[in-house]
Amino acid sequence: MDIEVKGANVMLRHDRYAMKQPVKVTTPDGSSFIAQSENVSRSGMALALEGPVMENGQFLELHTESLGTLAGRVTRIYGGGLALQFEDVLTRDPSNASPERKLNQLA
Repeated sequence: MDIEVKGANVMLRHDRYAMKQPVKVTTPDGSSFIAQSENVSRSGMALALEGPVMENGQFLELHTESLGTLAGRVTRIYGGGLALQFEDVLTRDPSNASPERKLNQLA
């Protein structure tokens, strides 16, 4: 399902689910740090982080306890975090990784 977010040039391709858990983030140079996931979908994840400056298009490897190891690229940077698009769309339903409720659709 594609959803157009009014006032933004972003298309949400998959339902998003709240997911608040630590994420180990590793950059191509091998450095790593811990961020906090905010939400997840089959195609990406939003991370809350302070510290390392990321760039749009930057490749990152993520590891979460519930989803395992994932890879993706930064697609958006915002105050206090970033959005990342996975290299491969998840074949499993990410709602199973999150005990939190499904996020409301943006209108």
